[in-house]
Amino acid sequence: MFPRTVPAAEALELGLVNRVVSEAELPTVVGELARSLAAGPTLAYGAIRRSVAFSAGHPLSESLAQEAEQMAVTGASADHGAAVAAFLAKEKPTFQGR
Repeated sequence: MFPRTVPAAEALELGLVNRVVSEAELPTVVGELARSLAAGPTLAYGAIRRSVAFSAGHPLSESLAQEAEQMAVTGASADHGAAVAAFLAKEKPTFQGR
């Protein structure tokens, strides 16, 4: 009813953000985050985004079916196989987006 701008410190305290950085730090922090995401399981990230977007406009039963489809795709992926192998070998996985 009474919208207001939430200051950064308050947004952090409320849990609306997980980190606050200075303007000078921003390019470095954004670059680190981008590299981290790009090196991660991008196929799985996409499946999560598709599932969440689908669920926003569909009933629970359809959303669960969509999620199951996404899990089947990601579970059969080369990235999943690489992640399991890396886990068993106690190594860091390398993802290829396949």
